[in-house]
Amino acid sequence: MDAEYESIYELSQKLSTIEHTLRRRRARLHNFLQPVAALPMEVLQRIFLDAIQPREYFEFGYLPSPITLSEVCSTWRHAAQSYPPIWTVVRLEPCDHRSYSFYARCSGSLSLELHQRKQDYNRTRIAGLEGADVQDRITALSLPLDQTDDWYAQFGDHFWKSKGVPNPESIERLALLATHGVDGSAYSDPLRYLPSLRHLSLDNIFVPLSTTQLANLVTLVVRYVEIDSSEFTEFIEACDNIRELTLDQVDIKCDEDDGIVSIPSLHTLSLIRPNAGFFDGYRVPQLQYFTLRDDIRSYSPAYLCMAENFIADTPTIKVASLKIGPQPLSCILERLWPHSSHLEHDNLRHLTDLTISGHPKWPLDDVKPLIKARLEGHQAELRPLQRLSVPRFMFEDDVDWVRSRVPVLELTDR
Repeated sequence: MDAEYESIYELSQKLSTIEHTLRRRRARLHNFLQPVAALPMEVLQRIFLDAIQPREYFEFGYLPSPITLSEVCSTWRHAAQSYPPIWTVVRLEPCDHRSYSFYARCSGSLSLELHQRKQDYNRTRIAGLEGADVQDRITALSLPLDQTDDWYAQFGDHFWKSKGVPNPESIERLALLATHGVDGSAYSDPLRYLPSLRHLSLDNIFVPLSTTQLANLVTLVVRYVEIDSSEFTEFIEACDNIRELTLDQVDIKCDEDDGIVSIPSLHTLSLIRPNAGFFDGYRVPQLQYFTLRDDIRSYSPAYLCMAENFIADTPTIKVASLKIGPQPLSCILERLWPHSSHLEHDNLRHLTDLTISGHPKWPLDDVKPLIKARLEGHQAELRPLQRLSVPRFMFEDDVDWVRSRVPVLELTDR
């Protein structure tokens, strides 16, 4: 009797194991039928990279971590853990127990970015990243600052150690995200310990740097600050090799006796909600990529004149993105593209790529004829646009005609 019971029990266990195996296989086959399962591994990995990598330094808006992606299913786990680029962005969390050794291991030999949250100084910040070989690979750092950091900044090299960065010499990209009231001058000394610094982003803070460091800067982003024109001019004139500049809501206070300052090395400029200070006091003779973005629908005549003159004085622009209100947009286009019979007044002779944005409720009646005029006649023949991006509603009735006039046409929602 016992032998029969044992035999039946063993058979029951085998059946349970088989049933469990079949259930897993059925679930796996069901997943394979999903559209995402049909994606090639390389495509899935590129999607992961696009979802994880920040476009620029950020303030911890939600982005998925590679660890989260690895936990979805075995296919995603294999795709994530075999693709080092998605493990290069490390978002440090304010907790004692978390280890980041997985990032160090899965990223291979690639450079690492550290993005910190504000947290207490006595907490472990980089568990799993302390090794010298890993520290040498940390080349980008995003760092939040408040007024309590001003005191630690006076200790120079120790400031970086307190931030979990014992080897600041490897840092090439730095973003300082300050709260209101932080003293920018306090961070001049800590930044002396970053000899490799080439790319700098400053939010709510402006830090005076040595002439040597300024000469090495290639990219500069400044947001949400007020600054005297004399201080900004001294700063920017020392940037002998700067190539890309972004000014986001930067208020440059100009004096009447200020002269025009040239930035000859700059080839990419983005101005977001700018005041008249930059248009009035600076020129970029070799500019090729220009972005102007603002949501104000109308400006004073004096402001418009400065903006128009700035663009007209920059004939080297090849790619322009104008995401501005209807009044400044029409005024700028009129200045850039006079009547097609006056070719000698075509101010942007090298322009091949144009992006225009607008809201469906904005009155853009003056803009559409200007664009159409540019796409036909002598200017279109001698200096044709190669790419045009415009709101879909602007050319709803003329899409085919526009497509016949420009090789690449992109229609956007706004």
